Amino acid sequence: GRTGNRVMMAAASDGHRGWLAKWTNYIRGYQKRWFVLHSGLLSYYRNQAEMAHTCRGTINLLMANIERRGSRDFVVSNTSSGGTQTYFLRASTDVDADKWIAALKVEKCKTNQTDSDGATSNTASSDCDDVSVLKQTFHEMTAHHSLMAKHHQSITAGMSGGDTSTKPIHEKMTLYKISANSLMNLCGNFLALAHTFKEKVQTTLATEREQRKQLETTVKTLARQQHQLELEAARSTGKIVEEDDDDDDQESYFDAEETLSLPRAEAKPEELASNALIPPFTLTPDDILPAKARRQSIAPRPNQRLNLWSLMKNCIGKDLSKIPLPVHINEPLSFTQRMVEDLEYTCVLDRAAQCNDSLEQMAYVAAFSVSGHANAGVRFSKPFNALLGETFEYEDTGKRGFRALAEQVGHHPPETALHAEHKEWLYWQDFTMGSRFRGQYLQIIPQGFAHVVFHRSGHHFAYRRGVTPTVHNIIFGKMYIDQPGEFEIVNHSTGETCFMKFHAYSYFSKEEPNRVVGVVYDAQKEPRYTISGVWDKQIQFAKIRRDLVSQKATKKTTAFPTEEPVVAWVRTPRRSGAETMYELTEFSCSLNEVDEEAAPTDSRFRPDQRLMEEGDYDVANAKKYELEEKQRKRRREREGRLAREWEAAGNRGKPDLGSDSGWKATWFRKEMDPLTNSLTYVYKGGYWEAKKRRDWSCVPGIFS
Repeated sequence: GRTGNRVMMAAASDGHRGWLAKWTNYIRGYQKRWFVLHSGLLSYYRNQAEMAHTCRGTINLLMANIERRGSRDFVVSNTSSGGTQTYFLRASTDVDADKWIAALKVEKCKTNQTDSDGATSNTASSDCDDVSVLKQTFHEMTAHHSLMAKHHQSITAGMSGGDTSTKPIHEKMTLYKISANSLMNLCGNFLALAHTFKEKVQTTLATEREQRKQLETTVKTLARQQHQLELEAARSTGKIVEEDDDDDDQESYFDAEETLSLPRAEAKPEELASNALIPPFTLTPDDILPAKARRQSIAPRPNQRLNLWSLMKNCIGKDLSKIPLPVHINEPLSFTQRMVEDLEYTCVLDRAAQCNDSLEQMAYVAAFSVSGHANAGVRFSKPFNALLGETFEYEDTGKRGFRALAEQVGHHPPETALHAEHKEWLYWQDFTMGSRFRGQYLQIIPQGFAHVVFHRSGHHFAYRRGVTPTVHNIIFGKMYIDQPGEFEIVNHSTGETCFMKFHAYSYFSKEEPNRVVGVVYDAQKEPRYTISGVWDKQIQFAKIRRDLVSQKATKKTTAFPTEEPVVAWVRTPRRSGAETMYELTEFSCSLNEVDEEAAPTDSRFRPDQRLMEEGDYDVANAKKYELEEKQRKRRREREGRLAREWEAAGNRGKPDLGSDSGWKATWFRKEMDPLTNSLTYVYKGGYWEAKKRRDWSCVPGIFS
């Protein structure tokens, strides 16, 4: 009786907080979490430090059910939303469980009483009335203060003998006393009103915070339900789907022990290299042009607000590449330009080309494979989805020594092909991706291979885009980007490999965030070099001291005795005012500088992107919609033409239109790559020759 009451009163004095074990899944079991009970809400975090920025889950106790399951176990569930929220909890001791259950029941009673009394329902009109009353009382206080000043002057004049009024002094003193009492009463009323208004504001703020937490929970629930529906729909149609574990208690992603390796045929490396699919190399000494000055900045970004929730609530569980989005969330670059942006640190490939040791050359290639992520940590804006047939050329043979061409070769799903050539090396890749918005985070799933061939050594390197960028806290909290993943780089000329791993961010890790490790293996699978660094700072490599290696290394072993490390690249320092220029580097700012000699399909001629860079967002949105509608019209025309040709040939049924309705790229061709056993796009030549002739008759009019 009395002891139980004391426990309940102590638990409910000022909220309740502490450590509890929460059931996650059958693999991880119970996990320790920090729980906070306050204002009718039970919230939990991974640790106390997370309370400042990230709430992992919240249950509203208004309609909650609290049930004890054992001496230390109890369950808190909320059936108001269909029973989707259930916490299986375990306290450290029986006494601790008694305190938590008592506190939960007291808080639930308080929440129900508050809800029935309507103490938290303050409308905007009542708040405005309170402000008006406060202003009116203040004006009355000012008037009484002025009246008291007049009475004081009158009394002072009468006592000095200069007053000609017939009223006695004691009458004036009485008037002064009445005014003073009135002013004191008004001051008391003002303080009372101010205190009441303060309580209403605090209550409203608490209600807004509660609604925000509930909205965050609802968004997570909707995202998971959407994903489950998609999985069920895929199963019903017989498609093979891969289920991802979206449990919010997971500390990291991509923790599988298997490595992501390239599929290779059972053949000797030299045989594979001789059969490799290599695009033509067309750079001649006459193509080496003098270096020219390029712009290093762009106009500041306009300060225009966007209701992000109203925009993103219809995107939950969908592929963002298929959703029309306003230019407010873009940066003034197209995805074809983003592909070329991966070549900002080609100086690493230049140094690799001078290596006589193939293993050291592999270490440089591994470092270069990370350099494309150097600026990802601060780049939260989305590039423009390239139109089908859109191209982008970058020619800087004078300073950087290379030229590159990118073309949008597919639209559903979006696919971009890139070809770059330098007098010492050749680089190409095809890239496609999927993207899913899960309410609390946006995940990018990249696919495709990148290839590097060095002319002097003849070594051919290839690797898969195995990193999965994930943008967290899209709606609430501070956004950050995590890029977990693993991939393997293969030298198809020698059989040497390099295993690379991007570590996932973890609140409990003592290591520096965004860490990257890798190991270079020779053809006999012996470790020879280590790769280390941080993907948004720098990457270095070091030669392993084989005479000091005492253990048998595996693909999970990354710590070896090494010689002095060599820094492969250091991220370009962030310049002042970068936040007003979409966090673009000087190299990135130069990509959208107009070149009148480029093909008419070049991204720099895209009108909506140009208008957006100049700050005219409204016109840019209208132009973007117009371009997308024209693209849909061209697609329907291609489908109609193919259908007519199909019928004219005497065929029945519907023709196989493919993913892009018979579209064929202008500068790239699709072929089977024997090294990766996958279809890929390679450059077929002709672009730079057409530029010299100024003959663009073969390109489509996608911007007109």
